[in-house]
Amino acid sequence: MFEIPSFEEIEKELLSSEEEVEEVRRAQMSSWGGKSLIWGSVIIFLTLLVSYLTDFFPYGLFIGAVLLVFVISGLYSSCKSEVSAVYKEKIIGKLTRMMLKDGEYLPNSGITENIFCGSGLFVTPDRYHAEDGIRGHVGNTAVNFSEVHAEEQIVTYDSKGRRHEHWNTIFRGFLFVADFNKDFSGRTVVCRNSWFKWGGNRVKLENPDFEKRFDVYSSDQVEARYILSPALMERIVTLDEKYDNRLLLSFYQSSLIVALEDSSDHFEVSFCSRKSNINSLRREYDTICDLLSIVDDLNLNLRIWTKE
Repeated sequence: MFEIPSFEEIEKELLSSEEEVEEVRRAQMSSWGGKSLIWGSVIIFLTLLVSYLTDFFPYGLFIGAVLLVFVISGLYSSCKSEVSAVYKEKIIGKLTRMMLKDGEYLPNSGITENIFCGSGLFVTPDRYHAEDGIRGHVGNTAVNFSEVHAEEQIVTYDSKGRRHEHWNTIFRGFLFVADFNKDFSGRTVVCRNSWFKWGGNRVKLENPDFEKRFDVYSSDQVEARYILSPALMERIVTLDEKYDNRLLLSFYQSSLIVALEDSSDHFEVSFCSRKSNINSLRREYDTICDLLSIVDDLNLNLRIWTKE
């Protein structure tokens, strides 16, 4: 039986990896400082020289300052990305393998846009990004989750007919997909309760607490009531309380899809402080534990159905 190790066990196992990351972080910090000093000196010298020769001193200083900030920021991003790549491979990758059976960490990919749209929980995004994908098994249940940021483009025109656009966040947080061990004939969506009801395929259920929190819509009313048994509704209510009323769910194809809003940026390295990375490791351990606990909280390892 696979069990998630304690944080203390994981911290001990990752000690040598933390040292490797810290060595790279210090080297890149030194590299960034040295390159910034060299490029900064060159830009300042050229700015003063050009400003003196062209008699555009105030404008030259402004352009030079902007260029200096741009170059130093670029160097910072480049050096930090080097540390981030090592951190994700040595720390988050190993953490994933220790916490999940058959665990795999995919830093540059995640839950696909097709799954996001197929859940029926959100409108179709104009811009979609998923990263920090984690997949494996919790008991007999296959799980797959990642950070997701989906946006829609808003276009407006002012009184002079000029076009303006901005991006509005549809969803930012974790999308968690777990095998439900049943092939659904339809799609059942559990969204937040709202004064505005979509009508049509709304499913009325007999749990008052559940009905206060959620509205359920399904393309198959019978199947929806079959899935959302009294026991499962109670578990969903308890899980919703745990996550401060942020829970959205969809039962689609053969999966349970859970959406949890979270504006934090997870699984990222601190470039400036080793202590921040140690604190971050505890936070990410807790985050993964919370997500994996969904399997037990909803009793998904209890195989009461069989797939066709």
